[in-house]
Parts: sequence; structure tokens; C-alpha cells
Amino acid sequence: MRKFSLLLIASGVFSLSSFAQDGESYSDKYTTWSAGVDVGLNHFYGDLYGFYPESNIDGRNLGFGASLYATKWFSHLIGVSGNLGINQFQGKRVDAYFTAFDMNAGVDLQVNVSSLINKGSYKESKWSWIPYGGVGLSSSMPRIYDANDNIIVDRTERHNEIIVRGGLLVKYKLNSSWDLDMRYLGTMMVLSDWSDNVESGTAFDGTNHIRIGVTYNFGASDDKPSIVYARPINDLAVTVQELDDKVTAMTTDSDGDGVADAMDKDNETPEGYVVDGSGVAMDVDRDGVADDIDQDPFTPRGAQVDATGREMDDDGDGVPNSRDQEPNSKEGAMVNFQGREIKSGMGGDMANAFLPDVFFGFNSARVTSANEQRLLTIAKIMMANEDVKFEVIGHADPVGSEKYNLNLSERRAQAAVDVLVNTYGISADRFTVTGKGEGAQVGNNNSINRRVEFRLMD
Repeated sequence: MRKFSLLLIASGVFSLSSFAQDGESYSDKYTTWSAGVDVGLNHFYGDLYGFYPESNIDGRNLGFGASLYATKWFSHLIGVSGNLGINQFQGKRVDAYFTAFDMNAGVDLQVNVSSLINKGSYKESKWSWIPYGGVGLSSSMPRIYDANDNIIVDRTERHNEIIVRGGLLVKYKLNSSWDLDMRYLGTMMVLSDWSDNVESGTAFDGTNHIRIGVTYNFGASDDKPSIVYARPINDLAVTVQELDDKVTAMTTDSDGDGVADAMDKDNETPEGYVVDGSGVAMDVDRDGVADDIDQDPFTPRGAQVDATGREMDDDGDGVPNSRDQEPNSKEGAMVNFQGREIKSGMGGDMANAFLPDVFFGFNSARVTSANEQRLLTIAKIMMANEDVKFEVIGHADPVGSEKYNLNLSERRAQAAVDVLVNTYGISADRFTVTGKGEGAQVGNNNSINRRVEFRLMD
């Protein structure tokens, strides 16, 4: 975490160019010019100074001052400010005091340290902390008075000084155009300690200022704020976080389906489901039921299915609704592949009766619940037509040896007969079990080749 923070600070310092991170110039993205005014109290310290503890003179501790500022920012971090000011200074010692009216001008280099602070947000801050330092010129006419307000020391010409200055400016964003300023300023006379008309040689004269003011940001708006509230480190931190999130998403698979979250369109796929490249559970027949729970994964396109993927068969004749031309066949009626009832007994059209196949899983002879519905159709036919007998023919796909597949196909046929005998009470004498092994393939779809067929016996 510490290395990450240092990286952000280093990146912010490195960005002392005239361009923002996204290539826009600062003048395009932010306002960089402003003007302000402040007022406040002044405290003088020198041979005479405010709050002299042993003075017999009341008051004369603080003066009043006001300044005008014009500021140009070259980046979110560095700006230059020019200023003009007028100040009243006062100070005292045991039995005397002085006053001076001072005019000054200066230029300061400003460093917006708050622009290097990361708060993890895109939004500009409403606060800005700006240390500054510079040089200036001061011109004053100090006079010293005794306790009775008589002039003791007067001057016939102004006292001019070079000063060094520095302090801290705290800004608060009132709205898009206006700022509230709170400023501390300290100055020191460079050439002499004559500013109070007394030169002791022991120390340079200096001043302290506490000010409050306002600043107007030229051209500022909600879409183009003042640059002093810009937080490029925040943007960089968010960018780094977004990249980290993307990397995490590319390496994280929340639902364990083998597709990374970043590309997974369904992050809640049940465990064990087979999915496509987008992380969506496979649905070969596109009936809306995932293959892993689809008990009939080869329903025709657009067919109406139940929650288990089985095609609806309202009259239970074994012919699904999508192909049933007589959707109201009576229970146990023998029908053809179109769902039409066969009425000519055991001859003639009986050979065209529709008899559903039963399908099995790979290397399995277990009858699933989906196939129990198909066997129910066979059972109804046999219970309604007591003379009907069936040859039950088992098949297998070509995977494995011929001998093994022959045995598997026989077991599948026998499993279907066992359900009809044990569940529906059909006599075993009405069935003949045959195994074809892999000798009667239907195309290349092994799911269909793993089946049991029913054929009418004469």
C-alpha cells in the first residue's frame, strides 16, 4: 500500500507539464486565472512590537491591512501570484510606540500540495491547501511617539525595503466561480531593521498577517472548474483501480464454469453445467432449458416445453403438441406419427402407429424420468389394447467394442420392459427383447443412437 501511495505521489510530481493526463491542456479543462482580495490584522515585530509585555501604553498592538491578488496556474501543482497591499503597522516598548502606513508589492510561487492527495474519487475537492513564498518591495513612513502622543522620531522620506514573504493559503470552493480564502502571511525585511524607525542591529524587522478574503475564477463553470481543486492523483488512482478490477475480472471465475467473469454473461451458472464461450449454459435445442437439466435436449425449434425441457403432450398420446393434429385423443388410443387415432384394429393402419423411442445416457441402461413419460404412452396403448405385443429393440452408439455394445443394447431393452412390467403391471409375456448393439445407427448423433424402439408384433 505504501509503495502504491509513493507511486501516486511521484506520478503527480512528474506531471508538472502544461498538459493534463488525457492530453487536454489545462486551459481547456480548467480555469487557470483568478483575482482576489483579502483583509485582516497585522502584527509587527522588531525593536518595537505589538503586545510588548512591559509597555505603559495601552493598545497599539495590531494594525489593519488589505491586499489585491492576481494568480496564474501553470499546472495543478504550480502557480504564480502577484499582489499589491496597504498595511498599517503598530508596535511599542516601555514608554513609546510607533505607527507606519506601508505600501507593498510582491510576487509569490505557489505550490498546491492538496493536488497530490489521493482520496480515491473522480470529483474535484472543495478544499485546497497552498503553501507559498516570494519576494517583494515595501515602502513606509514610520513615526515614533511618546506616551503623550508627541512625535519623538520622524522621517522626511519613505523607508523602502526588500522583503521576503511566505505563508499558507487555504481555499474553500463556494461555487464554480468564487472561493473563500484564509491566509497566513509572514514577512521579513532584508536590508535593515529600520521599519519601526529604530535600528538596534539585533534582529531584522518582520510582520505577521492573518487574512480572510474571496477569489473570483475567470471563466469557471460546473463543467470547467478552477484548477486549484483538480485532483489528478485521484484520477490516476481510479485508473489504476479500474485496471486492477479488469485484471481481477480476467483471472476470477466466480461460478467456476471455466469462463472468466470479465467475459461471463452469466456469473451464476450452477455448478457442473456445460457452458459456451460466453459463460451461458449450453442449450442445444434452444428451448430455454439448459442441457444439463434438459430431459429432452433435441426438441424441435420453437416447441413448447415444460420446466424439464420435455415437449408438451397435452393428450398424452406420445405425439408432442407441435406435431399432434388431433390434440384431444382419448386415453390409450393408438395414433400415428401425426397424432391421428388409428381405428382399424390390429390390421391395416396399425402398422403406422406412433410409438415413442426411449433414450439413454452414455454407457447407461438407466431409464430417466423423461423417458418414463414415453413409457407411460406405451403402457396406455397396451392397457387399452390387450392383444397388442411389442418387440423391444435396444441400440448402442459405436463407442466401445461390438460385444460390449451388444450386451449394453440388450440391457437397455430389458430396462424399458422392466419399467412397463413393474410400474404399470404389463405382462412380461407381451414383450420380446432384442439387442442390436451398434448395428443400426441413425446418423452421427450418438445421443439418438443410444435408444430403445418398440415395434408391433403380429
